[in-house]
Amino acid sequence: MEAKPGLTSDGSQKREIQTRQRASTSCTECRRRKQKCNQAKDKPCNNCARRYPPVPCTYGSFRKTSKYKESIIDLKVIETKLEESESDDSGFSSPIYEIESPLDQVFQHGLPQAQTQRENSSSDQTVPLGFHDFPVKSVPPDEDEIRDEDTSSEDVVVARSGQYNPEPKSHSRSEYERTSMDGGGVAMELLEVLPIEYNVRNARLFKFFANRLSPFMSSIDGSGPPASFTSQWLPFVTQSPIAIHVAILSAAYFEAASRNVDVEKSIDAISSKVKLITLINEHIGGHGSGVSDESIAAVMSLASNESIYSDQRSTMAHMRGLRDMIQTRGGIDSISFGLLRKMLLRTDYQIASTYECEVVLDSSREHPIPVLKSFPLELDSPILQSHIPFADLVTVHKINNETARILDDTRSLTVSVLRMSGNDVPLSKRDKMLAGIHSIHQKLSSSPVTNPNSPEDFIYQACRSTAIIYSSAILTRTPLSISCTPHLFQQLWKSMWRVPLQRWKQIPGIFIWILLVASPFARDKPEGRFFKALTPATTMAMGLIDWDTVMGALKGFLAVQRWLGGDLRGVVLPVRGSAALRTPEGGLPAWTLSEASVNTISYGA
Repeated sequence: MEAKPGLTSDGSQKREIQTRQRASTSCTECRRRKQKCNQAKDKPCNNCARRYPPVPCTYGSFRKTSKYKESIIDLKVIETKLEESESDDSGFSSPIYEIESPLDQVFQHGLPQAQTQRENSSSDQTVPLGFHDFPVKSVPPDEDEIRDEDTSSEDVVVARSGQYNPEPKSHSRSEYERTSMDGGGVAMELLEVLPIEYNVRNARLFKFFANRLSPFMSSIDGSGPPASFTSQWLPFVTQSPIAIHVAILSAAYFEAASRNVDVEKSIDAISSKVKLITLINEHIGGHGSGVSDESIAAVMSLASNESIYSDQRSTMAHMRGLRDMIQTRGGIDSISFGLLRKMLLRTDYQIASTYECEVVLDSSREHPIPVLKSFPLELDSPILQSHIPFADLVTVHKINNETARILDDTRSLTVSVLRMSGNDVPLSKRDKMLAGIHSIHQKLSSSPVTNPNSPEDFIYQACRSTAIIYSSAILTRTPLSISCTPHLFQQLWKSMWRVPLQRWKQIPGIFIWILLVASPFARDKPEGRFFKALTPATTMAMGLIDWDTVMGALKGFLAVQRWLGGDLRGVVLPVRGSAALRTPEGGLPAWTLSEASVNTISYGA
């Protein structure tokens, strides 16, 4: 800039500061939204092209001159790349960050055109579209979006159980500090047309659910979730004023757990839960056509989240309420939305196996468990009745002969228990089966802890530990939660997480057996939420390949649990509280999302 002399009122000279005008590089809409513009002058920029309703994409000749002529300062927003922000000193890395966002499969050209942009209203009572009308073609996210730096990390914190203080400064950040989940950019734009209140809190929680949690609903490692799931479930959730709050609740629960904060003391978790229950009650009370699919899905998700992060009492209360709701519809078979029906059964069996109780929703539990004539070999499991031995499938599963022998012995235990569960088994045959069970248990217990031919074969070690837990319960006919010992569980915990989730994804039938066997003992321990969270993901991943196979495995396992204890034998199992929020004794899996890594996540586009 150039300084020119001038005269003041008293005749003295002054130096006049002449400001320069700078050419505009961004369109007016991107400047207003504080977004990075790709400056496509001959057509709307990437940001404007995706918005609905359409907005004018115009470029001014010059920027507005600052009124402070003497101090023109360029403020630059520094965009932190995701991979850089994850490189912290915590030592934890996660495949969660390497997945493709399911939003890319759901939102085509930005957002559904049938819903109008919310301008002056924050009501969440928007009528959802039918999920079949939702676009599903994948569109890559715009890399030019930048973060909104105005997000506050402190809104409301908990003072003590049942009491809330709207002034966060009265409490220490170390106890109630909130996870840094920024809610700028694309997430806020999405909320403009989604049936949910438009605010920063909902934006950060919804985007965290959509980009980080939802892939694990149908994929063991969170990568490549099946299109048959994402193209139906995400549109169903995002277009329902009730179901979309399930996404908010799930993210709030996960956020609290990642910070070792009790969900009953997390303001986000509590407020999300209260909001969801209020919406469900209002919908049921004012819905003329009865209980809807979205209300059922919301209560199902409540039960599932409670089973992972809370305790048995609240979980079973939601399951009983869910049963009553479904009965008003004529039973679970009357649910016309096939994916929802499968998720209901998945939740029913997962909770029943974890708490060693009877299923609540499935009315077909009294039917005999069928022996499948054919099924996908990659889904084979020790809890599935099959005439094909694992020894013949070593190349399919890429396991060694020692591991295959353990799995075949375990299947023999399952088949023996299922046969002894019947009342028509002769006493002599029963004694022979019990002798065989004893022999298998001795063989498993005396097997080497590590595979002599491959000491680093952690699949062998995990299968061996699980098989010993399983055979011990069958031999003593005691529930798995009682027969498992801390030593055996720690052996399993330390070995199974040395195997990447990508590898378990290749052998889901074996993985689901490990999860189901360990969950009853781990359910009230810090390790429990990993088992309880991965069980429904593995079940759904298998079910999307072949539903009959996964139901055969789940029904077979639950039949074994009935024989071990519970209702049929009058064994009263203790009702345990929620898991202690601390780091597991054996350490965390390498892929897990730690508090340190959560705090470094960038939630820009």
